[in-house]
Amino acid sequence: MNCPRCGSWIDVGEPFCPDVCIMILMMTTKRMIFINHYIFSFSTLLLL
Repeated sequence: MNCPRCGSWIDVGEPFCPDVCIMILMMTTKRMIFINHYIFSFSTLLLL
């Protein structure tokens, strides 16, 4: 079955996502926050 959080493959009956899956999730979340912050700062500069 696929991990419900990130879609990586896990064994059937395994209750939690593997650590790698959680690491990938954290990295993508941090990247999204960084990108959103960058876009927000850039658009704020354009408005000034």
